[in-house]
Amino acid sequence: MIRAAVVSFILTIIAAGGGDNIFTEHPVCTIPARGALEGTPVFSPSGKKAAYVLHEGKKLFPMIQDKAMESYEFVDAPEWAEDADVVAWRLGRRLDAKHENWKIYLDTKKIAESDWIGLVGLSRDGKQAAYWSNPGASIANDGSYTGGTWIFNYGSKKTDVYKEGFGLDYPVWSPDGKHVATWGYASRGSGFVMIDGKLRNEKSGPSGFSIDDIVFSPDGREVAYAILSPDASGKMNSLVYREYIRYGEGYDSCGSPQYTKDGKSLAYRALKNGKIHYVVEGADHKKKDLGAPFEAVADLTFSADGNRAAFSANRGGKIDPGVAVGRFAKYNIEGGNWFVIESGHEYGPYDAVADPGFAGNTNRLVWRAKSGAKWNLYIRDDGRDAAKAAEYDYIDRPRIDADGSRVAVGVREGLQLNWRVVQSKDFAK
Repeated sequence: MIRAAVVSFILTIIAAGGGDNIFTEHPVCTIPARGALEGTPVFSPSGKKAAYVLHEGKKLFPMIQDKAMESYEFVDAPEWAEDADVVAWRLGRRLDAKHENWKIYLDTKKIAESDWIGLVGLSRDGKQAAYWSNPGASIANDGSYTGGTWIFNYGSKKTDVYKEGFGLDYPVWSPDGKHVATWGYASRGSGFVMIDGKLRNEKSGPSGFSIDDIVFSPDGREVAYAILSPDASGKMNSLVYREYIRYGEGYDSCGSPQYTKDGKSLAYRALKNGKIHYVVEGADHKKKDLGAPFEAVADLTFSADGNRAAFSANRGGKIDPGVAVGRFAKYNIEGGNWFVIESGHEYGPYDAVADPGFAGNTNRLVWRAKSGAKWNLYIRDDGRDAAKAAEYDYIDRPRIDADGSRVAVGVREGLQLNWRVVQSKDFAK
């Protein structure tokens, strides 16, 4: 089966201001007709390549362009580095009732193999990979993994053996690639943030049942994260921390932290009276709501000057409040309609929406949304209505020129994968 990867960082539109190669249209590849596409294709940062999974008979094949790797039973969705045409694959096979074999590939080169391997995080330049491995692991009667030892691997380094790690979250690299964050257990049921292979402040630092959504500040000097921890009654709540300082006091639950552009404040999702909204909180703990509450919110992004914010929001859907503030909320909500929210303006409704983002220092906003069977690209200028700029079977994450004049997107048109460029001025109105 394909295992769809869920990113642990907020996807934002890339401001691609240098060079014109990314803003030149071209065909990328053709999906072989002998199989069926599993999931969606993912395009490389340059737009020159695409990776996807092909289902052929009972086999799953990782694909780069139209070239197939060997088949596997378990295949995660491919993950490209943010700034390089390097793709990571996590692949697995069942050997017998008690054992599996897992591998990590960068492009078509195997870099790791073990009895179990966790999700892989790539540095922005694609030169470093980080992941947990669990040599000696076996499968218990209930289907969980048990036994073995835990090792955190990052770049050319690895930790000493741990009794228990956690590999189902993506390790996160700092923007400069000098540090990597994950989390693990000092003892069973007590999780701590781990930076560069070392658990932080085991005796006095915040800990909890699990740790979620670790993010680095823009300068890479600090981290924020969410901790799932029981209250006095035993109920699990999500709490946000910036280093060792708690944020989000006064809310029922909060999670999915991210730094503002200048790194001075922290934004997060907050739950109050059964509704979710985005909040920005400064070092002085003054809070600012970014909009009305909804059933779910996601995809928060800021303009370059930090003065504007946009995000996606669901109205009318149903979701367990226990997961509503976490990064999985977008995938766990049922029903409702999706909207793009920006500075009090509301655009939609849509069946799905993703990647709202501002173009450089402009107020031009771009996003992709699904209505029915088709995906559409939308462009909106300040104070004007949104215009539908393109429609395809699928649209991948947009890349915007620094001045907002052009938008490049990878698209699927039937079995053909293409790189398309939209001139914003032709559609913004």
